[in-house]
Amino acid sequence: MGGIISTFFSADTIRPILFYVGGQAKYIWGLKGNLDDLQTETENLIAKKLDLLNKVRLAEQTQPRAQRTSTVKLWFERVDRSVTLVEGLQQERDQEIDILCLGGLCSKDLISSYDFGKKVEKLKEEVIKLREKGEAMKEVYEGVPEGAAVAIAVDRTIVGQESILDQVWRCITDQKKNNGIIGLYGMGGIGKTTLLKQVNNKFCSKEHDFDVVIWSVVSREPNLKQIQEYIGKRIGSSTDSWQRKSFEERASDITNTLKHKKFVLLLDDIWESEIDLTKLGVPLQTLDSGSRIVFTTRFEGTCGKMGAHKNRLVSLHHLDMSSTKVRGLPQELKALVNLRYLNLEYTRGMSRIPQQLISSFSKLQVLRMLRCGRRYQPIVEEGNVLSADAESLMKEIHCLEQLNLITLSLHGSRGVENFLKFPKLQNITQALSIEDCNSLPLNLLHLANMEHLEELYIEESNLEDWNVDCAGEVQKMRKLHFVTIYECSNVKDLTWLVFVPNLKWLRIVGCDDMEEIISVENFEKLSEVSEMMGELNLFSELELLVIRNASNLERIYRDPLPFPQLNRISILKCPKLKKLPLNSSSAKGRKIVIAGQKEWWEELQWEDQATQNAFSPCFRPIEE
Repeated sequence: MGGIISTFFSADTIRPILFYVGGQAKYIWGLKGNLDDLQTETENLIAKKLDLLNKVRLAEQTQPRAQRTSTVKLWFERVDRSVTLVEGLQQERDQEIDILCLGGLCSKDLISSYDFGKKVEKLKEEVIKLREKGEAMKEVYEGVPEGAAVAIAVDRTIVGQESILDQVWRCITDQKKNNGIIGLYGMGGIGKTTLLKQVNNKFCSKEHDFDVVIWSVVSREPNLKQIQEYIGKRIGSSTDSWQRKSFEERASDITNTLKHKKFVLLLDDIWESEIDLTKLGVPLQTLDSGSRIVFTTRFEGTCGKMGAHKNRLVSLHHLDMSSTKVRGLPQELKALVNLRYLNLEYTRGMSRIPQQLISSFSKLQVLRMLRCGRRYQPIVEEGNVLSADAESLMKEIHCLEQLNLITLSLHGSRGVENFLKFPKLQNITQALSIEDCNSLPLNLLHLANMEHLEELYIEESNLEDWNVDCAGEVQKMRKLHFVTIYECSNVKDLTWLVFVPNLKWLRIVGCDDMEEIISVENFEKLSEVSEMMGELNLFSELELLVIRNASNLERIYRDPLPFPQLNRISILKCPKLKKLPLNSSSAKGRKIVIAGQKEWWEELQWEDQATQNAFSPCFRPIEE
């Protein structure tokens, strides 16, 4: 009988071997060469940029209406960013080369060299792609549109602002009234800039008799030379030779051009300092002939300084600040006495909403606050309704008699408890997010009372005590369409979902204790189970199923399901899930997608060969 040889390798010994066998060492072996190549490619890229820049500048000098295309502008910006990144990496070159050893084949710090080498290789590929894109670029400039106005992108249309837009439009176009200068004033964030952009764009779609419409941003520290640039571009004077002229010479050119035209000058965001329009070159005498100047400001006094016809923006009905970086709401918003719709969703940077501000919107009908505020708010903060316990916020919302729809995010058990004190709020909740509840006071009966709930998000909360002993009540959850369960501990299953008949999207992420989604054992404990089994068609409206990072999940449901509306299943990092609830009749006639890791797909078990044949074309591989 042969002898047995046993060899012990320490972790410190085997790690470099695995590093090199895994193919990661290429970032170290090729580091010096990649740095040299990166420098060469960057120099080529800069040369290509100079070629295109010279071409653009020549066109701008010889063709008054020529301007660089959006594509070439974006390309120039990306080149500048890449060159800055290259310069940063090259500054670290000597330090990273010094820690290489064995002729550059190894490193004294594998992790550092690997990370640096990977950055170098990735940046080199980006630089090469940028150069190739620059070489393929044919059109680098275009003519300025001949129309009186140039359309400006508007982030969103502010519903309810149409009446104000129409009022401003009438002030501009009514030649019988002496409205030469029109000021729009109101506090920051209520939509003044959006309104002015809409005025500008209306000149692109409506008939009018103005020759040119000019847009310029002023801001807190007005740059008169920059404002001249905006005007010069719109009147075709912004050539290279014009830019070399003095401020006074350019003002004279602007005057000589505009005094023969009927123009509209739109100035956004004038602060307390008065703008000397005559100094800019704007011929104010033409206002008597129908030209118009329209500006926005936060200060009523600025309207007086500018000699403007005033229009205060207090009649807004709709204010949408969703997905912005706003950090707080000012008390001045109380002036919006006619506000009916307020959207603060996905404003994660929001840290303060003053007390008695929300409750002052007596006509408010819709309040959207899903994902509003930082995740970890103080439990209670004086004068601020954005606190973790949410008590002040709930009381203010409850006072709004005309409110008929809300979306909310609640943090911690106290926040949920205070929400549950107000049945009226539960009844008008359309979307609800619950985060960080170690002891979740919410149960299925509460959900059942939210008859208008369409979206439910539960994150990092304990669902261990949720049960399904109230089947008759939860049948009310017919409007619930979207459910996300994210990193919830101790939850073994989500059997209660069988009582959500119109569920469309189900996303489960990071629930490591979950073993099955629908537990037949728990289902059969229901007293009405024999009666209800004939009525329930599990997941009959489901369109999307996403399950990720559920390491102990073994099955979705015991038996195959028809899935008549299914579009996509996405499974990632669920190693114990070996079978999907499908047979050859599932999702009949639908072209669904099943996304997952290739290894998981190859080990998947099927109901029968016909099922495997039916769904094999549906697979789409995804990376971890």
